Amino acid sequence: MKEGDLQKGVPFRLQSRGHCHILKLVDVRHIQGEWVLAFAETRSIAEAYRLVGYELWLDTPADSESEEPVSLIGFSVFDTMGNACGVVEAVYRREVNPLLELNNHGRLVLVPWHPQIVVEIDMELRRVVIAPPEGLMDLNS
Repeated sequence: MKEGDLQKGVPFRLQSRGHCHILKLVDVRHIQGEWVLAFAETRSIAEAYRLVGYELWLDTPADSESEEPVSLIGFSVFDTMGNACGVVEAVYRREVNPLLELNNHGRLVLVPWHPQIVVEIDMELRRVVIAPPEGLMDLNS
């Protein structure tokens, strides 16, 4: 996460096994080398402690000069054999390990956004082609 990502009003996804919360950032402080974030929906220390253990995710749009699409959300996903793999529900653009989140018949599947796995993006057809390593589509089942 870069400092520019931490802007007031930006929605963050907090995820834990089976639980997900979308919270809007209202304040950011850098105190003794640590980022302290305040969310609109968290009004007390007790409510903040309930978020301990959650992973913090941020889906940021690509820069307008970037060749990457602004959003793949809603794109259909197929493997290289033409089998349906789901629909993109979220995109996590991070410096390390960017991910596509797929809904595959109600199952969550996280696909690493790596050139050997995400092999084609067709903006006109709103389609992503992946070459998933063996077992990837069975994770989280």
